[in-house]
Amino acid sequence: MKNREAYISLIKKLEILSSILLVVFIVLSVVMKWGLAGIVSGIVIYILIAIYTYSIIKKCACPSCGNTEIFIRKRGMIVEVEKRCPRCHKKL
Repeated sequence: MKNREAYISLIKKLEILSSILLVVFIVLSVVMKWGLAGIVSGIVIYILIAIYTYSIIKKCACPSCGNTEIFIRKRGMIVEVEKRCPRCHKKL
């Protein structure tokens, strides 16, 4: 298992990638006239990346209580890990 810091950098990259891909798919579907199929495929890819990101977040949960809210978010993006679990106050 990787450490939490490596997972955080992967989560950051995936969040940025999914946002960029969603915008690119919407713009391409308008420019290339793919229509609704292009927009739906972009949304499906965005959801698949979000599911994968959530599975990584579940791997980094608190070992004692299973809390996944151990990440510090700024402007909607995960920045770092808390020093202690907010629910059970165990050191992470």
